[in-house]
Amino acid sequence: MREVTLIRKKTFVASLGKVMVYIQSSQVYDLFLEGVRCKRVGLLKNGQLINFEIPDSETILFVVFDQLLPERFHSKYIIPSGKQNIILYTKPKLKPREGNPFVITDH
Repeated sequence: MREVTLIRKKTFVASLGKVMVYIQSSQVYDLFLEGVRCKRVGLLKNGQLINFEIPDSETILFVVFDQLLPERFHSKYIIPSGKQNIILYTKPKLKPREGNPFVITDH
């Protein structure tokens, strides 16, 4: 097992909205996105961070930014297999017609 730290950069865009964080899960799941079973690992507000554990194998991380339409309003990041802890960042892009989609990066 390794630890992932996901940091939501503080921005004015979508600053009041909370995003839900999901990881790929082969067993228990809360949501089904892009054909992948997903387990919710937390809620992320503007400027906050969340820590959670993932297996050493390749894992898919999802950030869902609309509770009512998660299949449409989400971003994903594929975390490669390995043993090292990971730090990732997320923030919304200013695109109101697309629901101000979030991006996930490693820098």
